[in-house]
Amino acid sequence: MNLEEDEYLTIQLVHFGNSEEGKERYYFMEMSSLQATTLLEAEFEIEKIEIEAYDQQDNYLTDSQIIDFKKLAHFNDFFLNHPDYYIHNLDLVLENGIEIGSHDDGEVTLAIIKDSNQIENVKKILKKFNLKESLIAEMRNKPNHYLGIDSAGNVVADYSTFDEYLEQSKK
Repeated sequence: MNLEEDEYLTIQLVHFGNSEEGKERYYFMEMSSLQATTLLEAEFEIEKIEIEAYDQQDNYLTDSQIIDFKKLAHFNDFFLNHPDYYIHNLDLVLENGIEIGSHDDGEVTLAIIKDSNQIENVKKILKKFNLKESLIAEMRNKPNHYLGIDSAGNVVADYSTFDEYLEQSKK
């Protein structure tokens, strides 16, 4: 599936960490919520959703609209059919324990169950962006570091904190 943001969003920064016991968290900068959610199984039930989204006239998504997002397919269909809505913040928990979070619809975090086949979802993201799977091992070898990558997924910078990344990117 091609999205409008595929034309201008390219992952530039990645991060790996263990957020809670039994979970791995993967962070991707310059990726939209829909670029992640449309790669996952559409029939996954949504267990929890917290979202702040609005259109160009500052009409915010209402609780009655949000309650209709029973499955990931409902969520994706709504935003694919209403491209004027901007997802400012998202926290989504799926039935299988996958968690998707985004901030400013350009920073996406995917939390998966450690040592599970859910790593395939991270591989789908890498494939969508034409990045090599070996990036997963590089991320895991540098837990809690932010890795700057080029368009092929080669690590070109290593930041020990996000603040260090921000400071270095200003130069």
